[in-house]
Amino acid sequence: MSASFVFGSIFGAASALGAVVVDNIAPSSVQIGILGASVTGSYQLWGATAFTTGPGGPWQINSVTMPLDDFSNDDGFNPDQVAIQIRAESGGAPAGSALAVLTTTDDIVSGSYLLTPTAPLTLSASTTYWLVGLPTDPTSLYQWNATSSYDDSGALGWSIGSGSRYSQNSGATWPEDETVVGQFSIDAQVVPEPGSLMGGVVVLTLLTRRKH
Repeated sequence: MSASFVFGSIFGAASALGAVVVDNIAPSSVQIGILGASVTGSYQLWGATAFTTGPGGPWQINSVTMPLDDFSNDDGFNPDQVAIQIRAESGGAPAGSALAVLTTTDDIVSGSYLLTPTAPLTLSASTTYWLVGLPTDPTSLYQWNATSSYDDSGALGWSIGSGSRYSQNSGATWPEDETVVGQFSIDAQVVPEPGSLMGGVVVLTLLTRRKH
């Protein structure tokens, strides 16, 4: 089974919590399959797209917006039968374990969904990571909106990888699909260095003392 599937859906971007640092969400008719074993007949299908953080970090990840479709006939159930993760890079592909799991308060049906880390997540500056979608049930049938364009926008140094990867063996290997780029946007902010925070406290203390 192919790692990508063609549909006619067009999604828009959801609102972010803060500064959008990278974004490639635009109208498209190409999608990445995230499928359970009973759908494929023998294996699960996972999908992944890389992104690289900008300089000046570390970066606190507030949220990720992803356009998703659910064809699993589980509407009204939450959590859904799909897991969205952020993983480190290992050998040009997603590493074997998740750095973070992303969840949404909305039941996934069809649209752009705002997903947030289940725990505080800080990523290193100028480093490549992977956004990974995988099924959590044999009947999972999800589509992640994708594009054939390599264009993206956002903060200096941030970028989304060219192409994507898929796995048919639970993440053991990740063949490349250069024709499809998973669509998403990331909302993030720089984590202040401890020294800069202390400097702010000192300045605030001095200003407070001058008032007395």
